[in-house]
Amino acid sequence: MSGDLTCVLDLGSSKIVALVAEPAEDGGVAIVGLETAPCKGLKKGAIVDLEETARTIDALARKLGSK
Repeated sequence: MSGDLTCVLDLGSSKIVALVAEPAEDGGVAIVGLETAPCKGLKKGAIVDLEETARTIDALARKLGSK
């Protein structure tokens, strides 16, 4: 494994999902972290409160970083 990490954020209508993956030895990907959090800064997939959305993303990043 190369140690390269990829992070994916899914900003939905009411929650944010963060996933971290790395290349697997078999050529696929291995999920190394997954966190979900509700977010009141989103409505119908659009950001309506940037500060709330940023706080939620920061909290998810901190949770994933501590694993």
